Amino acid sequence: MGTEWVCSEWLVSLGLNQYQKTFRHCLVDARMLEHLSKKDLRGLLKMVDSSHRNSLRYGMHLLKHFDYDLMEIKRLQEESKEGTSNVLVWTNERVGHWLDSIGLEDYAYNVHERGIHGAVIALDDEFDLDAFCLALLVPTSNNEARKLLRAGFYKLLAEGTEREIPPESHESKSSKKKVWKRLRSTASRFVGLQSDRHEMSRSLPSLLTSPKARARANSSGSLAKTRSSSEKETNDPNVETSGHERAV
Repeated sequence: MGTEWVCSEWLVSLGLNQYQKTFRHCLVDARMLEHLSKKDLRGLLKMVDSSHRNSLRYGMHLLKHFDYDLMEIKRLQEESKEGTSNVLVWTNERVGHWLDSIGLEDYAYNVHERGIHGAVIALDDEFDLDAFCLALLVPTSNNEARKLLRAGFYKLLAEGTEREIPPESHESKSSKKKVWKRLRSTASRFVGLQSDRHEMSRSLPSLLTSPKARARANSSGSLAKTRSSSEKETNDPNVETSGHERAV
């Protein structure tokens, strides 16, 4: 497993084709892979993207897992060309075919040179739905594409890996019903409040026009007029003079 195999086959299977030139220039072979440090990857091999370094690390984990038995890896890859089995050994190309199969052919090409392969999907717990959408350049406004990827991704994790399914994928119909029930309850309370206000506005004029209300209103008006007349007489100087003259 010399430099040519690393560059022409292994990097391609990981979806890291863009690093073929630098790996070939540095004569990186299988024996050197385990000894590459972060500094080597960033400085010598120009692999500055952390997700790409992560992809390389999980690719190395796959080789170690099978004790560098390439024949066994290829056998499992042949068996997993259909369905969702043996995701661990999926190549970057196989991931692209899977995206085609779930209706995301418009984004399948974006998987190339993103470092997405089966070992990343099967082993990296931090590679979640958001990371997948970001890698495929799926816009947040495309709800249909995200819905397809969500359903396919969680099914793939459940059927082809040993990863735990994220809690968000277990959102049951009952929980959704509870949300809608709370929304309906809030809406009904608002409608009820509006109805009460409407009824109050309708009943208020009738209350004011009832006999008792008119009587109270007339009584209040007469009392107000009497008080007004008394105040005028008290404040009128002519009235006071006339009263003094009568007293004399």
